[in-house]
Amino acid sequence: MLCLAALTLVPALTLSAQDNKATDCLANGDDANWQCEQVNPSAFERLDWWPLEALPAALINRECINCGGRYIDPLAGFSASRANSDTTINADADSSWMKGNEVILIGKASAVQGERHMRANKVVIDREDEATILSGNITLREPGVLLLGESAQVWSQTGEASVFNGEFIFHDEHMRGTADILEREPNGLIHVHNGKLTYCAPGNNDWMILSDDMDIDLEEGLATLYDAQLEMEGVPVFYTPWLRIPLDDRRRSGFLWPSWGNDDSGGLDVNVPLYLNLAPNYDATYTPRYIEERGLDHQLQLRYLNPVVGDWFAGGAYLPDDDKFNSQKPEDSSDRWLAVLRQNGLFNQRWRSRIDYSKASDVDYIQDLETANIDAVRTTNLLQLGQLDYLGDNWLTTVRAERYQSLADDISNKYEILP
Repeated sequence: MLCLAALTLVPALTLSAQDNKATDCLANGDDANWQCEQVNPSAFERLDWWPLEALPAALINRECINCGGRYIDPLAGFSASRANSDTTINADADSSWMKGNEVILIGKASAVQGERHMRANKVVIDREDEATILSGNITLREPGVLLLGESAQVWSQTGEASVFNGEFIFHDEHMRGTADILEREPNGLIHVHNGKLTYCAPGNNDWMILSDDMDIDLEEGLATLYDAQLEMEGVPVFYTPWLRIPLDDRRRSGFLWPSWGNDDSGGLDVNVPLYLNLAPNYDATYTPRYIEERGLDHQLQLRYLNPVVGDWFAGGAYLPDDDKFNSQKPEDSSDRWLAVLRQNGLFNQRWRSRIDYSKASDVDYIQDLETANIDAVRTTNLLQLGQLDYLGDNWLTTVRAERYQSLADDISNKYEILP
């Protein structure tokens, strides 16, 4: 049976405390109240967006520097499961009355159930059906999730919710979007109908993904989109009937974002990376790269981490029968390749090893193909280094071999260091 606490028990839900500072509001996990919103001097404070200049130094990282700010969740540190386990609803409003099994709240109406917070111009609580209907400027909160809209319905026992003409913010995922209809299932899965989403900061719509239907699983960190379209500056550039994208930095096998371009060195240039999460300590990325005037370039990256033999990276690219290169230099082989090997290791805190080896099929390879994703770019040469150190208590012994492959016809390969 739903127990409803009387209508003025939660005055703290009304926004106040204008003189609080951001550091006070967010310190020591004491950010679980909506007073934090009034500290935020952002034009997008309703989206929990804090501009960079308003953030405490401890909350500034590379991501928010790039984006000019970050989302701050007032309920961070609290479990969303408390909303389902606590059936008591505390409510507050300018005026209220009861009509049969319904409690009606009008004017700055708010209701709290555990860590589920609801606000609207009008809130109707049906005690028999254990449902809450909100209308007019509605806000729904749970830890990590903010939903805004024109109207909504929430079922207290199951946690199901429907929001109409809504916006959503996922704080930890740094994601925002809009939808005609948002539906939240009891298991936390969110369905978005006719929606848009982006990682861009509020006010910045450089790119957005549009989809007829999305299934967003915050627990798994995945979003599945159907009939998806990518827009850049409002211009459609890509369509796919099905797309699955990660919402966090957990490693998963699958296709990464494609990239494309067009230049004088090869014409249309498209690559679609495939990432393979093979084990916790090793993975691979294969990238087929189509270059209009040259052919298909196969690129491979392998990473391996071992406490005994160290951190290894092996990369390579192979472009068979480069048509454009063959027309420019018919005397040279048209099969072009690049090989990269890197290693750093420390064994028993005494033996330290390092390998940094790169080699290309010809001096024009880097200039023509720009394989920056293999991290082998040099302006004039490629390093070929092998080194072994022994660390004594007060001394160091090093065995080292080093040379370079010149990437210019007028520079010789005479410089080298042998053991």
